[in-house]
Amino acid sequence: MKYNNIIKLCSAIICGSVLLMGCEKNKLNLSDNIDPSNGGYFKLGWVSPGMNTQGVQLKINGQRVSNQLGFRFTSTTQYVMPFPGGGLNTGGNNKNDYLAVDTTDLQIELSIPKAGTNEDSLKVYATTMKIGRGKYHTLMVTDSFPNVTSYVLDDNTTYADSGFVRLNFTNAIPNVGGGVDFLVTNTAGTDIVLASNIQYKESSGFITIPLVTGTNTFKLRKNGTTATLGTTYGTSSVTNKRCFTMVARGHVGKTGIWGPNISLIFNK
Repeated sequence: MKYNNIIKLCSAIICGSVLLMGCEKNKLNLSDNIDPSNGGYFKLGWVSPGMNTQGVQLKINGQRVSNQLGFRFTSTTQYVMPFPGGGLNTGGNNKNDYLAVDTTDLQIELSIPKAGTNEDSLKVYATTMKIGRGKYHTLMVTDSFPNVTSYVLDDNTTYADSGFVRLNFTNAIPNVGGGVDFLVTNTAGTDIVLASNIQYKESSGFITIPLVTGTNTFKLRKNGTTATLGTTYGTSSVTNKRCFTMVARGHVGKTGIWGPNISLIFNK
């Protein structure tokens, strides 16, 4: 997978004190008011179902920094949207980008904008967070309006050695009624538990596992049960040495893209 040496923001993104930043393989230009030796790095994991075709905008400290995330998704089009960057089984791209932010308190707002403007039509969620100097964090936003909530993941990790990948397993399903297990099938078709009993809004931290190739699948199940929970995801797109956050998302009892499913967000 090849990466552009210089990441440019599209015209839909308004530049200010927050600029696009990639991981180690991306070269970028930082504005004068963000000291790269003092800043931190932010990513949004938007996994909140139920907003239909509206899409939401991300504002940091009052300034819009994104396009409309999840805009016009349907029952057959993925609503999950990491920003910036993307992942697998998401509506994002195939990059591992972050936003460069100051280490002061960040006012995070998500809203549905008025048509053709940056003004808020419906405020979806707001929170405050802080990122340490040189640290990488993802703000995971889950559950459906008006019960939208969030939690923060620590993305500070290193690339895996060749023949391995690094995965951070997190549970963003609000109504499982317990923890979830993440599994993968091996070449013999046997299910192997990768992470067990991950509670809602918690994560395992990054775990190094052997690279799984071929037509095997990742699976979810409620801890203490044997039945697969919702949709599975193939292993073939998970590439050598990369780092991902594997997200259990959706709602138990729903179907299609709103049902339990797996998405992977690029970290490195």
